[in-house]
Amino acid sequence: MVAHGLPGVFIVVEGPHGSGKSTLAASLAVELESLGTMVNHSKEPYVQDFLPLIRSFSMEPQQGVVLAALIAADRYLHVTDIKKHLQEGHCVISDRYVPSSLVYQGMQGIQRRRLLEWNDFALDPDVTFFIRTPVEQRVPRLSSRMDSDHFLKMKQIVHEQTLYEEIVSDSELSGKFSIHTLDGQAPAAQVLQQALSALKANPRSRRCLLG
Repeated sequence: MVAHGLPGVFIVVEGPHGSGKSTLAASLAVELESLGTMVNHSKEPYVQDFLPLIRSFSMEPQQGVVLAALIAADRYLHVTDIKKHLQEGHCVISDRYVPSSLVYQGMQGIQRRRLLEWNDFALDPDVTFFIRTPVEQRVPRLSSRMDSDHFLKMKQIVHEQTLYEEIVSDSELSGKFSIHTLDGQAPAAQVLQQALSALKANPRSRRCLLG
């Protein structure tokens, strides 16, 4: 992965299904825009044309290598656009990024080392917010998704959480992604305030709050 060294700020929001990740990414974008900050909010998978293929291969665990390659290709195109926005001084918020590949393709048996190699073009985030939400709090949120999400059909909710926690506890990976953990047990408004406080305290990201 590569330090971007560009005028903008690159924020990633990560966490397992039902952690409140997408809620935070969206509310953070709205809050920063209200301060006059130019914000680009996107999510992965990024390229709409790739989604049918990604969904198809996610249903076949034995095709983990193919899925990992597809997602890396999708991310390459995403990073190309992220660079443009960072060059223009925007605050970029990505809902999911490389850690998601380490978790979900890891669940399909792909070695972490290989996944990092296939994503060596990716930019280092200025901060990655990991929302730590207990499994017992996530399960009720996930009940309505059980029929549509392959990874939830696999009933690997605990495994998903475990792999995320392994990334957070790995000092090398945590440093690479600049991970900051948020308390997902708190109400959404409080999680947002945790994130804003972390942005303010981080010299690399506080300029997002300056409008």
